[in-house]
Amino acid sequence: MRFAEDWIRCNQIGMDQETFHRIHLQLNGLSFPNKSMVSKSVYVDIPYEYSLREYVPRKIPVSDIDETPYYYDGDTILFLPSGKKVFNDRVIRVHTPISDQEKYSNGFTFPFLKTTTPFYELRINPKNTGQCPGRCVFCHRETSYRQGSLNISPLIPVDTIIRSIIDQHGEDSLKLINHVSVITELFGCEDTFLDYIDELKTKLFRYVGVDCSFRACALDVQTKSGLKRLKNLVDDNKYSFSLESFTNRERIMSRYKGIPLENVENLLYNAREVGFDFIKLNYIAGIDSIEDFCYYIKKFKGNNLVDMLGLSVFTAFTKGQKKIRNPYAWSASYYDNLVSALAEIGISIYEPHCFDMGFPEALINKCNIVYSINP
Repeated sequence: MRFAEDWIRCNQIGMDQETFHRIHLQLNGLSFPNKSMVSKSVYVDIPYEYSLREYVPRKIPVSDIDETPYYYDGDTILFLPSGKKVFNDRVIRVHTPISDQEKYSNGFTFPFLKTTTPFYELRINPKNTGQCPGRCVFCHRETSYRQGSLNISPLIPVDTIIRSIIDQHGEDSLKLINHVSVITELFGCEDTFLDYIDELKTKLFRYVGVDCSFRACALDVQTKSGLKRLKNLVDDNKYSFSLESFTNRERIMSRYKGIPLENVENLLYNAREVGFDFIKLNYIAGIDSIEDFCYYIKKFKGNNLVDMLGLSVFTAFTKGQKKIRNPYAWSASYYDNLVSALAEIGISIYEPHCFDMGFPEALINKCNIVYSINP
């Protein structure tokens, strides 16, 4: 769909221009005066004028100038068809990401590090071998399975991670953490994963504040006994599962991660049975058709298998990844339709400010939004 046609449609449904451009920037990428001097992706900090929260910078593809209408010019972004500034006079900061080798060799990241609350969230990623059994076609890590092995320890010890945090940021940084999230390459083994996060929580929580919460995206845990053990480790009585998409699962993920939906449903039933009050599904918008999304999300909600979504826009960083985007997901109206369906069904959106490929704030305000703490 052409930009002009898409804007007419989005304007008719009440979408403002800034939200429209934020979505298309994620879909089409950003061009630079000298692309050869920039990596395949950048983190772009586009401040909201009236938001009570700071958002992590958005991860945006770097595109050729003939692939995107968005061009970075100094400290602003231009919309080339009109030559006008997209975000008025707001200063747009661009951060070139460090290499994955450097980023993941420590086993942790602070995604809010460039904001005024740098230690708001600690993400633990101790396993980064480049041989993830998930094998997701849409993976945005440069060091995914597509790149082969890394010269990194298969599993970084808990003590090493804690010592690295203290050495780089000081022990006081640990007291400022609001929540700890384990977001890592899949372990490929339930017991190994559970043993690790058990040790991690025990040792790390000797340093962090009493109000800090602990979460783990636990696709490795798929037995009822494992779910029971997981429930005693994570906080907020919340189970997180990386669903990613409802359709094309075996094509875009391995059998280990892209398990059939029937198996997913059984797993979520078991999560309810062992006592999880909240089920959060991590979902990437842009692969399923809107019709498929609405059908399955209503089914899951009707069966009490979902309460909230961790919602991201499918952002493609390679030509191969662009091929798996649903044709209608090139339109900003697709994402408005998806959010409208969530609002109608009554599914919440979880902490959108923490997702570096998340939805624009104005688009999701029609839904109930769940935060771990107030602004």
